[in-house]
Amino acid sequence: MKKLLAKVFGGEARPQPTRPTSGFRPSMEVLEGRALMSVVGPELHVNTITSLYQDQVAVSSSPASNGGSVVAWRHQYNTSGTDTDIHIQRYDQFGNRLGGEITVAAGIFRESQPSVAMDGAGNFVVVWVDDVNNSGNTNILAQRFFANGNRNGGVITVANDARAEYDPDVAMDWAGNFAVSYTLQYSANDRDVYVRRFAANGTAIGSNVVAGSGLNEYSASIARTADGRFAVAYQIDRPSGNSIDSDILLNRYTAAGALQTSQAVANTGRNEYSPDIAMDAFGNTTLVYEEAYANLDHDIRARRISNTGALSATMYVDGSTDYEFAPAVAVNPSTGKFVVAYQRLHSNGSQLSGPNQQIVREMTADGLILNTVNLGDRFTASIGMNGSGTYFIGDVGYNVPGDQGLGIFARRGVLV
Repeated sequence: MKKLLAKVFGGEARPQPTRPTSGFRPSMEVLEGRALMSVVGPELHVNTITSLYQDQVAVSSSPASNGGSVVAWRHQYNTSGTDTDIHIQRYDQFGNRLGGEITVAAGIFRESQPSVAMDGAGNFVVVWVDDVNNSGNTNILAQRFFANGNRNGGVITVANDARAEYDPDVAMDWAGNFAVSYTLQYSANDRDVYVRRFAANGTAIGSNVVAGSGLNEYSASIARTADGRFAVAYQIDRPSGNSIDSDILLNRYTAAGALQTSQAVANTGRNEYSPDIAMDAFGNTTLVYEEAYANLDHDIRARRISNTGALSATMYVDGSTDYEFAPAVAVNPSTGKFVVAYQRLHSNGSQLSGPNQQIVREMTADGLILNTVNLGDRFTASIGMNGSGTYFIGDVGYNVPGDQGLGIFARRGVLV
């Protein structure tokens, strides 16, 4: 799950980076001036309950060629914010609403940070953070659903250590087996990344310590192939003099949870943040992340990790002198083409200014830019893609007519 970030780092001169001769188009203005029709249909207003704030959106699409999508989000139940719930809405492959808004979790305390994943038949699972008595001792819970929106069994406890667990992400294979990554607050200065694996019937079948070095490892993203192989990317913060050097690492696993490779994917010496990953049907992983190129100049990068662990060259999703952040990615399972959504604020090098823009960029598997669409004042996107390349973007809008504050919106696109 991607977060709004507002980081400011020490300034540095901006040398002209070495760009690959293929896979990069530096003139964004030229791209955005084209007539681009990949995003299709009108914007959808997802939430029907419009009181107070709706945020923390998460999206998943079934890997079937005619797969639909599920949007999950956090609903603010009371004005004080001490009671927040988890809601979902289902859609078919054409963007038609299926049934009504469903309340997944509605305890009297804070439920937040939803994530959702779907199998090949349209069944799905929602995971979220449960703040026990609003004490800060947060746990991870899950609820399975049938494709028709009916609950499948009861609430599953994913993680309930005496320490806080939070920031879950979930991925599901074609048969409905699922794995949940999350952060464990081991101590005040030590966060670790774990994975808990479950069979399709909800039975826990294993756990993995993805990262537990004694440093801060967190912000994990998990993805899974149809046959069950999975990968986990995460951020690690290493002391570097009087500052912190943030890098992105990635672990690859068999369907049974055996570690295949563990490798640094982004460790340039600059700070890299906020990884998000997706996998194709062959086990290749596409990772996007935010790089602090210079003071108030953050860029969006991508790398492809093959099913043998081979790393591609760095792909330049957006390398403008503005401030790009909060990337999300989905991949076409058969072609490896991918779509990235991220936010952009204008930067003059000393301060940021609006307007806020949500950019959607479609790319080939090798990093060539195919299309660019500006969705305007939306933020914190999440993306799902079905087996035929239809993708579904969920995001948050502010002060849109019909909502009291923040609302959940969606658009469809086709990556061909």
